[in-house]
Amino acid sequence: MGINYQNRFAASFGFEILLEYSKSNDFPSFYNDPVALNEFLLNLQHPDIIFVSNWSKITNINFGTRLNYLFVNNKKFLFNFHGGIGYLFSQSSSNLIKEVSYNDETNQVLSYKNSTNFERLDAFYYSLGLQFQYTLHKDYFIGITPYFFNPIDDRIILTNPVYPSHYNLTFNIGKKF
Repeated sequence: MGINYQNRFAASFGFEILLEYSKSNDFPSFYNDPVALNEFLLNLQHPDIIFVSNWSKITNINFGTRLNYLFVNNKKFLFNFHGGIGYLFSQSSSNLIKEVSYNDETNQVLSYKNSTNFERLDAFYYSLGLQFQYTLHKDYFIGITPYFFNPIDDRIILTNPVYPSHYNLTFNIGKKF
């Protein structure tokens, strides 16, 4: 989810300011209930316990700017290339199975040790992408924006998920002012 403002200061160029929020959480609802969590994990087999319990929660807030070069800019269509910079605030937590003992014949899990890892990444980022918009009625438009997002950080991330480089596709709905 996000909000942005684009000022087209020339026929082929625009400057954009943006604020985006994203969140992903696939921890099960019973994760904070030790009895239910223990029952669930002990009913798994090895190595399923490692893959099935690879839960994570990521929350990101980023703000930045983009410079847009508009290839097509008319009343109905807009197509542009953009490059941007900004700052990212990211927090994540993940479940980590540290140790597993299991029955060699049946692969049934007998015991395990797990922990919740917490990571934070606050860093500058850059992005490169495209944007396509179609004007529906008067000044209302829909569009898509595929882009590449890369935090600039020299820290080595030892656990997942944090916030690595990624590709993103956003769907836009808006009004021209």
